[in-house]
Amino acid sequence: MKTVNWFKLLTITAATIAALGCMNREPAPVCPVPTELVASTPTIGGFDGVDIIAMVDNSSSMVEEQQILATSFFPLINALVNPLPGAKDEGTDSIRIAIVTSDMGLQWGGNGYVQARDGFPSVLTKGCINNDGWGDNGNFITNYGFNPNHGGVVELTQGAIPCGAGAVQCPPGWTCDNIGDNGIGACYNPSASGQPTSEVSCPPAPGEKQSHYLTLGTGDDASGPPLYAQNELALATACLSKLGTDGCGFEQQLLSPAVGLERDAGRDPSIRFMRDKALLVILLVTDEEDCSMKDGPSLFATEHVQQHNYAYINVACGEHEEYLYTPAEILDRYRAAKAKVSGQGSGILFAAITGVPTASEASGCEGTGNEIGGCLDLSQMQNEIVQDPDYDAAPKFIYKYTCSRYEGSEAVTQAMPARRLIQIAQSMGSMGYVYSICNADWSPAMEKISSLIAANIAGTCYAKPLDVDPATNTAYCNTVIKFFGQDTCPGGLPWAAEEQVGTPEQPIVSCTIPKIPANPVCPDPGTPEGDALREIVRNEFGWYYCENRGEDFSDACNDGIDNDGDGLVDCEQPSCQSCKNCAADGQGDTALCPLKCRYMMTLTDKALSMAKNASVEVQCLQQFSFEDPNCQENTRAACSDGLDNDGNGPYDCVNISADQASDEWPARNADPHCCPMSSEQLPGRPCQFTGNGDPKKQAQAICNPDDWAGAPGFNAGDWSDACKAAAALYQCTLP
Repeated sequence: MKTVNWFKLLTITAATIAALGCMNREPAPVCPVPTELVASTPTIGGFDGVDIIAMVDNSSSMVEEQQILATSFFPLINALVNPLPGAKDEGTDSIRIAIVTSDMGLQWGGNGYVQARDGFPSVLTKGCINNDGWGDNGNFITNYGFNPNHGGVVELTQGAIPCGAGAVQCPPGWTCDNIGDNGIGACYNPSASGQPTSEVSCPPAPGEKQSHYLTLGTGDDASGPPLYAQNELALATACLSKLGTDGCGFEQQLLSPAVGLERDAGRDPSIRFMRDKALLVILLVTDEEDCSMKDGPSLFATEHVQQHNYAYINVACGEHEEYLYTPAEILDRYRAAKAKVSGQGSGILFAAITGVPTASEASGCEGTGNEIGGCLDLSQMQNEIVQDPDYDAAPKFIYKYTCSRYEGSEAVTQAMPARRLIQIAQSMGSMGYVYSICNADWSPAMEKISSLIAANIAGTCYAKPLDVDPATNTAYCNTVIKFFGQDTCPGGLPWAAEEQVGTPEQPIVSCTIPKIPANPVCPDPGTPEGDALREIVRNEFGWYYCENRGEDFSDACNDGIDNDGDGLVDCEQPSCQSCKNCAADGQGDTALCPLKCRYMMTLTDKALSMAKNASVEVQCLQQFSFEDPNCQENTRAACSDGLDNDGNGPYDCVNISADQASDEWPARNADPHCCPMSSEQLPGRPCQFTGNGDPKKQAQAICNPDDWAGAPGFNAGDWSDACKAAAALYQCTLP
């Protein structure tokens, strides 16, 4: 009897396989068919590194903020390359950092500024006509000489950088003192005891190393020039962010990184900053609203620029957004640059430390994009024109500050509403983040950003659950790496098995990776079990399998089940609201879905290193066949018997969540095979059904409403959960 490979039948993308989860699975019947070895390819780690481009406002109001930023870069970079003791998130040795300024001069729409043509008042052009009006033009800053007052040193705040006993998180020569019971202390300079800040000498700038970005000399960059060691990358980043405050006051904060990324995307891959498999992080630090100009001459001709003795120049951009690039246009440019390198425009995290109220002033403007939906409605975020209280020479008008920070009676930070930046963060959902620049301590923002980064670069996803041997806590399947053109497995590693599967003319060696026992339920980061697994991933060679529980990952955002038991299902969850069918247009954007996946088959770092340039397969013994009537789940009898007939996890016609379950109605997901849908579907198009006639009647012939009248949540007039699962599986739309 012929067997059928159901792995291949159901292997779609991990983000669309939500229908294949299950709870309390019933055992499949023993079918009288031979076993067959079947293979399926997992998705190896969503991203294997991170590329951070930071836009730092270098206009005249940013003196205090650049001081805070220099120190605050340490918690962010350290969390990625030197995690603190007990850290929830794993570090990475694959990181690149580029710095750009807000100064784009008076260029507009890709055109250089010409005063005679464009009409900007010459009396106001100080600081805005450098480089023939192009400003810094999104170029990556590579040398400290860019700021004539740099001096090769950076001033850092003592006691503000968290560290562990080894002080690897501290600047060179500093010590880690006041270590608590959690093993975490703070960095101090012994030679500057009692002083609030201390100057530190900077390492060579990237330009001196023939590079236009900062990076470690390890990981993916091992083949490149030796750049920065782990204990100096944060210091080099802090030094490079000391940009000075001589930039143009018409800041184009959103446009600058877009232009920088577009230029980078056109570079030869050997010197390019962006990498195809790296998460791209766009970090903006600014205390004013964006003025990314699309039509400069029209903006410059307005009365807010030309009249009133230039008293309204600081509100001209906000009063005439029609002459600026829209936030959506800027976001499209970010995605297009990323797509030119990676083939698709997803894999972008947008973060801004900018003009919004602090949490103590008003709630709702700090957090991820799906947590700040009401931010732009707050009174503090409205563009209200007021007279500048700090300017006495003549009447001058600004937007009322959305937040302020004082030291004593002196205002050291005053920020205007950053409405355009908020719009981008909101549209990015869980991949957007905002924090108030008026906070005296930015370390919570940097810790959150590093956590968002870590959540998107770790893990290896699989499209379906694997069966686990309870005696060994390992999956029954094997994970193998196939090396083409090789006769033997790479030496020096404890391979579990080796088999030559090619031919003498075209050798292929299949190398089985050792299994690592693990709890079938993935542990929470930061727990003893989670820390132990993290150490295994870093130091051993092998793989393990576990399943994530909860609602904060893409598979759970579209399965119709309250996975974490908090009463919120799918789109009701904040983390799901910008994902897939939760969007207002009914389509959604899979690039905005949480990227954590349900079924994790995790390769250790050493195994992942081997897998990057080879083929990885998960091989399992198949014990049933769709061709055997006893092993099918596509008839009225099989879809109403309370059994998982085909052994694929879900069964029958309705979803029953754990909080709805009873002895009569056990928890389970509906099987998409209980819907008469053709396998030939087009994503985004109406679903295709087998047979003729009304498709809903065809579906109800299998999922008869009378059979399910007592099931929790079953609605006889609606599509069955099985059909909803099938539609989700194939990404088609039910008619």
